[in-house]
Amino acid sequence: MGKIKKRRTVSHKNVAPPTGGPSQAEIEDAMEVDEEIGGDVAAKQAPDFLSGLTNLQGSVREATCVALASFFAGEATADKQKMLQKMLNGGLLKKLLPRIVDPSKLVRLHALGALRNISAFGGLDASEYMTKEDSLTPLLKLITEYATDATLSTKDAHAIQILEQVFSLLTNICESSSMALVHVTHARASILPGLLVCLRMKQPALQLETMKFLLVLSDNNPDLSQNLPAEFPPTLLAILQAPEHSTKLRLTTIGVAINLPNVLDNPQSVALLLPVLKSAVAYDSIGVVGQAQAASEQWEMAQQDYGTVEVIAEDDHEELDHQAKVKKALGVVRAWRDNVHILSLALELISNMLANVDTGADEDEWDSDDEDGMEAAAQNQSQQNPRPVSVPAQAFGAENLLAHIYTIVQSVVSIPPNLASAVVDDFTVIRERAVNALTNLFAYLSVADLTKACDLTQAFHVLVTLHANAQATPKELFKAEDAPGGDVDAAVYVMIFYYSMSALSALVLRSVDDKLPLEIPNDHLGVVMAAAHSSPSVEARVNAIRLLGTLGKKPHTLPQNKVLATCLGQVLNDSDLQVVCEVLNALFDIYSDEQYDAVFFELNFLTSLEHLSSGMKSKIKSDAKTLDRELVAHAKETRLNLLRFIKYKKQHRR
Repeated sequence: MGKIKKRRTVSHKNVAPPTGGPSQAEIEDAMEVDEEIGGDVAAKQAPDFLSGLTNLQGSVREATCVALASFFAGEATADKQKMLQKMLNGGLLKKLLPRIVDPSKLVRLHALGALRNISAFGGLDASEYMTKEDSLTPLLKLITEYATDATLSTKDAHAIQILEQVFSLLTNICESSSMALVHVTHARASILPGLLVCLRMKQPALQLETMKFLLVLSDNNPDLSQNLPAEFPPTLLAILQAPEHSTKLRLTTIGVAINLPNVLDNPQSVALLLPVLKSAVAYDSIGVVGQAQAASEQWEMAQQDYGTVEVIAEDDHEELDHQAKVKKALGVVRAWRDNVHILSLALELISNMLANVDTGADEDEWDSDDEDGMEAAAQNQSQQNPRPVSVPAQAFGAENLLAHIYTIVQSVVSIPPNLASAVVDDFTVIRERAVNALTNLFAYLSVADLTKACDLTQAFHVLVTLHANAQATPKELFKAEDAPGGDVDAAVYVMIFYYSMSALSALVLRSVDDKLPLEIPNDHLGVVMAAAHSSPSVEARVNAIRLLGTLGKKPHTLPQNKVLATCLGQVLNDSDLQVVCEVLNALFDIYSDEQYDAVFFELNFLTSLEHLSSGMKSKIKSDAKTLDRELVAHAKETRLNLLRFIKYKKQHRR
C-alpha cells in the first residue's frame, strides 16, 4: 500500500492560541465589514475584539498583544491600513498603552512589540496619534525603571528585551513626530543616564537599538547634542574602536558622533571615523551583482510565512525540508538587505559629513536695485575667493575617497535585468546614496583632489548615462512574473532624476568656478534640456535649469547663448513656482552684463519678464497658504530681483 499524503489545510491564522486569546484570523474577521453593513455596525466590531486587552486573565491579554504584533508585522496593504484606522478609532491605544506597564512581564513585552509594529506599519499618522495619546510618558518610565546598573548587571533577559522594544518604538515615533522629539528632549535629564548604561552593556542588539534612538534624538537637535553628559563621547569612541562590534553599530555611532559639537572641525576626530567608513563602502561590483541575483532567486521562497500555505507532504521529512528551504532563503535575503543597509548608511554619512560643515561660502544677494549694484554683482561672479576646504573634505581627499565612490556610481549606471522588484528598489537606493555622496565630493573637495580622482568630462558622461537609464520603464528590469504587478514605488525612481541632475549641476559649477576643463557634447546637453522641460521631478527640473544657468557663466558664442536662452525661455511658463524662480536666477546670472544683450532683446525677454512679473505676483498671493513658507519668501525675493533686473535692462535697451 502506498503512503497516504498528509494535507495540512489548517493555517496558523486559524489556530487558537493555547492561552485562550484570539487567533489572527479572528482579528481579520472582527475587522471585516460586509459592503451592505452600515458604518455604525462596523465601528462596534473593533471594540469587541479589543476587549481582550482588558481581560482579567493575563494569558488572554498576552495572546491579544501577540496577535496584534503578528498582524501588523507584515507589509502595509490598503486593507490592513483601513483595519488599523478602525482599530484606532475603536480605542486601540486607550486599551493597548496601559498594557506596557501591565503587572505581567510577558504582556508588557508583547504590548511593546505590537506598538512598535503599529508605529512602523502606520507611519507618520500612527506616530502622531501615539504622541497625542501620551504614549511617551509610560515609555520613558520604562527606561528609568529598567535601564539601571542594578537591573542590567544581572543580564536579565526580560529587561533587555523590554528596553530593545522601547528604544525601537521611540525611534519610530520621534523620527515621525517633531512633537515627540521635543517632548523627549525636554525629558533628557531622566533618560540619558539610562541610555549611557545601555550603551555600556555587552548586548549587541540593545546597543544598536539604543544608538539608533540616540541618532534620531541628536540629528538636527543642538539642544540635546550640545548638552550631552561628558561620559558620552568616550563611550562612543570605545564602541567605534572596538572591532568586535558590528559594522552597523559602528556606523550608527558615527552618525551620532558627527552630530556632536566640534567633531567635524577636528582632524583627529575625523581620522578616527575613516577606517569604519572605508570598510563599509568597500564594493565588489561582481560580488554585489551575484548576491543580488541570489537574493532575487530566493525572494519568493523567503516571503513564505510557513504555516499560512497549504503543504502536501508524503511525511514529516518533506515538511521539514520545506522549512529548511524557507530558512535558507531568509538567510540569503537578509544578508543582502543587511549589506545594502550598511553600504547606503555609510554613503549617507559621507554626504552628511561634507554637507554639515559651514564653509561660509554663501553668496551675497544684490545689494541695490540700480545699475551699479547689478554690475557689481556681475563682477563678483568672476572675483570670488577660493572656497575653503573643510576638515572632512581634506580627509576624504587624502584617502582618495572620490575615486572609490565614483567606481560605485559607474557600477550602478545600469541595473542588472531579471531581478525581483524589491532588489531593484535596493539597487536604486544604492544609486541614490552613491550619486548624492558623489555630488558633495564634487562640491567640497579641493581642486587638486577633485582632478586627481576623475576626469570631469568622463564623469559627466557617466552621470548623463545613468540619468538616461533611470528613465527606462522600471518594469523592464523585473522578472517576467513581477512585471505586471507594478509594485515598485514610482517615487523611488523619480528621486534618482533629482540626484543625478544635482550631481551634474555640482560638476558644472566646479568647472565654472575653478576654470576646470569640461567638454559637454550636444547630445548630453540635450538630455539636460529635456530634463529641464519634462522631468517628473520638480527638483530635477530645478537642478537642470541651475546647470544651464551655470553653463551660461562660461565664455561662449552668441549662437550657443541663443540655444541656452531658447531653452530657458520655454520653461519660464512652468507650473511650479520653484522652477520659475530658478529660471529667473539663471537669466540673472547669464544676462547680468551686456555681453549677450543682442540675444536677450532678439528673443524679446524683456516683454516676457514684464508679463511674468505681474503673473508671479498673483500666483504668490493666491498660493501663499498652500506653499512652504521658505519657498514663498524665496519667490518674493526673486520677484523683487526681477523688478530690479527689468529696470536695469531697460536702461541698456538699444
